[in-house]
Amino acid sequence: MNDKADKNIDLDKMDASEAKKFKEYSKLIASDLKTFIKKKAYPQIAACFRDPNLHHQIIAIKAFTALYDEYPEEIDKLLDVMIRSFLSNQKFVAITLLVNISFSHPDYAFPKLAKHTTQHKDLVEIVADALKSKWQTQQNELIDNLQKYWDLKTQQNLKKTAIMSLNPHSEEETDKMLDFLGTFMHETEPFLQIQAAIKIKELYIREPYFVESKMREWMTQNDSLNAPQIVVLAFKEVNKRQDPNLLDRTCIILENWSKNSSSVIVDTAAKVLGILKERR
Repeated sequence: MNDKADKNIDLDKMDASEAKKFKEYSKLIASDLKTFIKKKAYPQIAACFRDPNLHHQIIAIKAFTALYDEYPEEIDKLLDVMIRSFLSNQKFVAITLLVNISFSHPDYAFPKLAKHTTQHKDLVEIVADALKSKWQTQQNELIDNLQKYWDLKTQQNLKKTAIMSLNPHSEEETDKMLDFLGTFMHETEPFLQIQAAIKIKELYIREPYFVESKMREWMTQNDSLNAPQIVVLAFKEVNKRQDPNLLDRTCIILENWSKNSSSVIVDTAAKVLGILKERR
C-alpha cells in the first residue's frame, strides 16, 4: 500500500477486513498501472472488478480512485481502452471509475465524460445511471460541474445524459433540481421534453404545490417558450399513476390556474383539465 493512496481514503472509517481488502486491491491495481503503458494489459485490475462480492467491488473502486494522483496518465489511457471495449461491463466499470474520480478531479473527469458521451450515444444511459447517486450525496457540486464542463446548450447527448441522471428520489433540495430542469424548458426535441417531464412528474408527486409554482414561473418566462408543452407532458405522466388523491389535488391546482392573469397558464390549465376529464 502506498502513502499517496492512503491520503485519499480514510481507512479509519473501514473495519479491519475492509481496510485489509482495500490495501490488497491497491497493491494489485498499482502493479498493473505501473506497467500498463508498456504492456497494454491489466489482468489484476480486471480480476478485482470481476469479484462476485459487490462490497468488494465497491472497495476496488475506492482503491482505484485513490491511485489517480499517482498514476494519472496510466489511468487516463486505461479508461480509454475500457470505454472503447465491446464488452458492456468494461464500459460500465470505466464510467463508474470516472464518475468516482470526477469529484476529486472535476477538471479532468467531467470533460472526459463529456467527450466520450458526445462521441458514443450508447454511453448516455450508462453515464446517466452512474451519476444518479451523486444527486443523492453531492447535488450542488454535480450541478456546478455539469454546467461548467458540459455543453448543455447545443450537445444533444449531453443534454439527454444530464436530464436522465437527475435523481428525483434524492433527499436533497427540490428547488435546486427544479432550477436545473428549468434550463431545459426551451427544448424542442420530443425525447428531451418527455425526459424532463418524467423528472418533473416525480418531483411533483413529492411536493405538488412547490412544483406547480415553479411550473407557473417557467411558463411566464420569455426564454422558456416550450415550457407549456413540457408541463402538459408532465401532467400526462401524473395522470398515468391513476392516484385519486393526487388527481383531485391536481384538479384543484389547475382550477386555480384557470383564474390566473397569464393567458399561457390559463390555456395550459384548460388543456390539462381536458386530458384529466377525458381519462376519468
